[in-house]
Amino acid sequence: MHDALLAPIVDLLESAEAQAGEALRELRQYASRVELDPQALRESEARIEALHAAGRRFRVRPEELQTYAEEQRARLKDLQLAVDPEALQREVEAAAARYAAAARKLSAKRKSAAQAFSKAVTEGMQRLAMFTNLPTKSLFTRERKSSWLKSRSSTLAFSLAAI
Repeated sequence: MHDALLAPIVDLLESAEAQAGEALRELRQYASRVELDPQALRESEARIEALHAAGRRFRVRPEELQTYAEEQRARLKDLQLAVDPEALQREVEAAAARYAAAARKLSAKRKSAAQAFSKAVTEGMQRLAMFTNLPTKSLFTRERKSSWLKSRSSTLAFSLAAI
């Protein structure tokens, strides 16, 4: 006999025992109906062995083979570019085009910022009562032709002139 305060716990445990016994019977019935495919098992084991052999061959863990293969594909692409001057030239032209597009975008932002900066400096100096008739000018010019790009880089000049 046990303590009466433990009765609810004992009931729960007895219920859990009954459910576990029922689950065990269901699993045994399922296992008796499952037909194992020996050919599929041999194929799976052969594939696993091939992965382990490849891991040993390339000195990487089997679970790292996917990453290793991707790295080797990238390396192969780089090597192929090195022996194919036309492909290498295409890569250079594509990189130059990306650079030129980024440079144009940056130049547009710099030009806009220079104009806003010019206006802010003029207003700030006028508020400080410095040079009340101070003309300011922001010069955004395109200079310096790049030696390997067809575009030009930009420079910013900011001048103050007191009258």
